[in-house]
Amino acid sequence: MKKTILFSAFIVGITAMGSQIIIIREFLGVFSGDELSIGLVLCSWLAGGAFGSLVLRNIAQKIKPGTTAIWLCQIFLSLYLPLSVFLVRSIRVILGVTTGQILPSYILVISSFILLLPVCATLGFLFPLLCQSYKQDAGDISEGIAGIYAFESFGSMAGGLAASFLLIRLASSFQAIIILSLLNILSGFFLMASFRRHRRISFCVNLFLLIAVLVLSLAGAWGRLDNYSIQRQWKGYKLLSTKNTIHANLSAFKRGDDQISFFADGMLLYAVPDKQSSEEAVNFCLLEHNSPQNILLIGGGIGGLLTDILKHPVRSVVYLELDPALISMARNLLPWEYRMSLSDKRVTVINTDGRLFIKNASEKYDCRILNLGEPYNALINRFYTHDFFIQLKRVLKPDGIFSFGIKASESYINPESVAYLRSLFLTLRSVFPEIKVIPGEIIYFLAADTKGILTYDYNLLMKRAKERNVALEYVREYYLPSRMSPDKIKHLEELLLKNTGTMVNFDFRPSAYYYGIISWSSRFGGSLFTKLLKALNTERILYGSGLILLALFIFCMRRPKRQLLAALAAGGFSQSAFQVILIFSFQVLYGYIFHKLGFLFASFMLGLFISGWRYSRSRFSMEEARRRMLLAQAGAVLFSVSIPAILYGVLKTRSAFTVDLGTNVLFPALSLFAGLLGGYLFSSINQVYSATIKDKSGAGIAGLTYGWDLIGACLGAVLSGVLLIPVAGIITASLLIAVLNLSIFCLLIRGQHENHK
Repeated sequence: MKKTILFSAFIVGITAMGSQIIIIREFLGVFSGDELSIGLVLCSWLAGGAFGSLVLRNIAQKIKPGTTAIWLCQIFLSLYLPLSVFLVRSIRVILGVTTGQILPSYILVISSFILLLPVCATLGFLFPLLCQSYKQDAGDISEGIAGIYAFESFGSMAGGLAASFLLIRLASSFQAIIILSLLNILSGFFLMASFRRHRRISFCVNLFLLIAVLVLSLAGAWGRLDNYSIQRQWKGYKLLSTKNTIHANLSAFKRGDDQISFFADGMLLYAVPDKQSSEEAVNFCLLEHNSPQNILLIGGGIGGLLTDILKHPVRSVVYLELDPALISMARNLLPWEYRMSLSDKRVTVINTDGRLFIKNASEKYDCRILNLGEPYNALINRFYTHDFFIQLKRVLKPDGIFSFGIKASESYINPESVAYLRSLFLTLRSVFPEIKVIPGEIIYFLAADTKGILTYDYNLLMKRAKERNVALEYVREYYLPSRMSPDKIKHLEELLLKNTGTMVNFDFRPSAYYYGIISWSSRFGGSLFTKLLKALNTERILYGSGLILLALFIFCMRRPKRQLLAALAAGGFSQSAFQVILIFSFQVLYGYIFHKLGFLFASFMLGLFISGWRYSRSRFSMEEARRRMLLAQAGAVLFSVSIPAILYGVLKTRSAFTVDLGTNVLFPALSLFAGLLGGYLFSSINQVYSATIKDKSGAGIAGLTYGWDLIGACLGAVLSGVLLIPVAGIITASLLIAVLNLSIFCLLIRGQHENHK
């Protein structure tokens, strides 16, 4: 019986993490999302789980262990999970929103909470149910909670790895989610096989569902449903190709007769042909250089930039594109004139992270063009920081030129967008002494390390184009006088140079990402969220944190139970924040190496499993449980304080050995240690808390403690990713987490002292 319950907990963990990865990716596709979208959906996910654990635990307390409740929940999950994918893809159809229209954040929050509540509440409800059933065999409440927590964590590790490296690579979203449904059907079968009641009924239901899923799979129903739901989602576009990769969900659509659009997770990458955009992105940079020979292009090659670069008499072009599947898709779908550029002998296509390439590069370049999109998310922001610009300057020749473009408006730029553009301008100016900006619907930033190289003299640019025999359609004599008007340039420079306290963008304080969120949110008017973001700064975050901690002290003073629940919420907050900080820092330092990030997550969940399972087998005395609780809380304080020193130490190192050491040893070890702390803290607090209450129901205690842990995790994921790191930076965020854990430690010490009186 115990083994069957633990197996069910393992499958619940696989289902929770696997479906979370799949469904969040689907939401990104609908909302053209970034980290903000991920944070909001994750918040809805954890809030739904907290609801199921906290609110529905009262139902779980009334259900006798060994009933069919767990089986019914797993059957429900097996049916609702495929439906949830279809419903997410149908949001635009349900709301009557046209394809390509940007949706405000509140629509994402409301729709994600409504659609995910059945899944998340069921998963949250299953935790107290499983603990209640396991308690009957284990005999001890805390042992049962620790055991279920450990195996659910182990399942989450397996589900995350399987979804990241197998399911999203080899299967469509519907096929992947059906595999999770099958696992729940099989788990329900094994669970009910160990019970006497309703065994025949459950066997028939499981057998029917299993046969139905297999028949539909053999008939290819899931593939057809996948294509139908995508086409329905992108009404007005013709779906040409779609593919899940470890980096994104790639899709190519055709609208009209000629233009092919490439999307990654619902965000437009390139539209081909778009000759004006590709000409500007290339020629504003190459014509500024007297004789460009060696070119480094990061992103955008298949969007026409590579074709336009090769019109110049260049000697070599290194084209970096992270996802090889995007190149393959382009080769299959683009017209010959675009495919030809990929096969040109002067072109070297490398599928790697651009920042990682530059860090290890030894060759120097005449021109370096960045075309990855805007830093509206943390992944792209790392290419616009002061730290990266310093690395970039190292691979440019003394007369080399760097350029990138940012969308704006030629007639009016609102204050939110000005702050965003100013942050990028000030960051660029902190590294390069020579900067030029070209106004327009896309503002182009040009930078050089030698003064006097860049010019606003468009006659000189046209002279160079004619000397090189470059055929141009848009960057011409009739176009440049307006685009490079002295009045427009002066007005733009005045806006960018205005001293308003705008922050420079750093690796570990991504200010441009923060201003980008505000700029994006301002498109929907003066929302409360936009006003909150604009009002924030480091000083106000510190004051607000101090007031919250003071209120926490007052609320929990002389209330041991509240102190323990506050410790659980703080533990959940800290663990989520630790993961956000480590993943964000890893991404900044080493690039978006997806399988490495998967190992970081797996290391964290492995830590939770080891500590939870070890605790469930040890049968500690109450005195020992209190001691371990305090040690884990003190460990969280020390870990928070040590993170900034470790990260900045790694940032200063450049050797290949230290890179390998960081990616393969240091960061996985940090993630593992964070998981060990979290597992010991959760398990020890559960044992101490269970001794303070009269109700010894496993479901009641498990639902309450797990729910508070999820509430803390929900707040930690959103606040650290959206507010703390972008506004205050990683150092301040880590120190605030340390102060939070130190405050909880002091409360627990006080509670211990009062208990001994």
